Amino acid sequence: MNVSFVYRVKTEAEARAAVQRIKREGFDFIKVYGRLSRAAFFAATDEASRIGIPFAGHVPTSVNDGEASETGQKSIKHLEGMLVATSSDEVRIRKGWLEYEARVSALNGRPVPSELEDENFKFMSDSLNTFDEEKAGQLYALFVRNGTYHCPTLVIHQAWGSLNQPAFFEDPRLRYVPVKQRKSVNFYLDAARSWTAERKAITERLLEYRMRMVRDMQRAGIELLAGTDTAYGYPVAGFALHDELGLFVRAGLAPMDALKTANL
Repeated sequence: MNVSFVYRVKTEAEARAAVQRIKREGFDFIKVYGRLSRAAFFAATDEASRIGIPFAGHVPTSVNDGEASETGQKSIKHLEGMLVATSSDEVRIRKGWLEYEARVSALNGRPVPSELEDENFKFMSDSLNTFDEEKAGQLYALFVRNGTYHCPTLVIHQAWGSLNQPAFFEDPRLRYVPVKQRKSVNFYLDAARSWTAERKAITERLLEYRMRMVRDMQRAGIELLAGTDTAYGYPVAGFALHDELGLFVRAGLAPMDALKTANL
C-alpha cells in the first residue's frame, strides 16, 4: 500500500525537522514541491543527503534545475523549470516570475485577474524566445554526470497544447472515470473557451519545445521516466501511460527506449 503525507514548511529549521521526521517514520523518499522557498529547499535537500534519504520531485522557481541536480535530487518532474533554466535571459525572467508568484499568493485563493495571468504567459513566451542551446547542452551534461532523471509528463503538456482542438477532449475513455473526477476535463474546456488565441499559441509552442527537449535529453544520455500526473481524472489513468509512451516515440525515441522509461 502506498502512503504519503504532506508537510508544509517555511523556515530552514522546519524543513530540516520535516526531513528528519519523514526518515524516522520509515518513508522511502521525499518529494519536494515548487512552493518551497530557496532557503527551505536547500535546507531540506542538505538534511536529506546528510541522513541518507533520497529526494525527488519539483524544483522551486527560485532554484535553477542544475542547482537542484547538484544537491543530489534524483529526479525532476514536468520540465517546468527547464523553460527558465535554458533561457539566455534567465536572471530577469526568474526574478519576474517570482514576483508574479508572490502577487498570486497574496490573493489567498481568490481568482487571478486576467491581466496578472497575462504576465505568466509573457514569461513563458520570453523564455521560449530566448532559448539558449548551449546552456541547455551544459545542463544535459550535468544531469548525465549527476545521474539526475527527468519525468516530462508530456501527456499533460499535450492537453494544454491542444486547446485549439475541441475534439481532442471528447475522449471516450472518460467513461471509465468516476463522474466527480471526470469533471476535471473542464479545466481544459474552460481554458479552450476563454483563453485568447495568443495564449493558446503559447501553449502549443510549449508542447513543441518540450517534445524537442525530450528528444535532445534522451540523445544526450539523460534517463527519462514515464509519468502522467493523472490524479484528477483527466488525462485518464492507465490509458495515459500508453499515451505518454506514444508521445516519447513521437518526440524521437525508439519504441524500445520509450518502453524502458516505464521499467526503470
